[in-house]
Amino acid sequence: DDGDGFVSLEQLVGSAGTLGLGRSGSKLHSLFTRHADEHGLMGKQQFCELLAENAAEVSTQPLPPAAKEVQSPPSVAPGPSKFVDSGASGCEADAIEEPEELVLALAAFCERERVPRGEVALHFFPFGGLPRTLELAGALRSGAWPPL
Repeated sequence: DDGDGFVSLEQLVGSAGTLGLGRSGSKLHSLFTRHADEHGLMGKQQFCELLAENAAEVSTQPLPPAAKEVQSPPSVAPGPSKFVDSGASGCEADAIEEPEELVLALAAFCERERVPRGEVALHFFPFGGLPRTLELAGALRSGAWPPL
């Protein structure tokens, strides 16, 4: 929100609905304090670990009886095209967005849940062009990206 690279409790509470966090009040505060540093802030890694913990706990909670009866379509994460807006103000046309938070959250979740190697695949969409996509894939494979 303020662009400093850290998440405060106030920012987390204000964004809990948007993030899909199934907690509020003291439960959200407790989740935050388990991941925040001594200054009451979370960096990217801590934030991704918080998201992974929340997702793991939500996925193990039983569905209410009414939810079991309704057959809903499978949930799909939005692709990059969801965020493309022609003529969006304040965006540089040549800016390349790297999905660091998404990659870190996925990695933290897989590590936490001990997902076997090779079970999860990461697909790149070459909006930055094929050379940029190959560069990102190489950096991911070498461990240089995303920066921790």
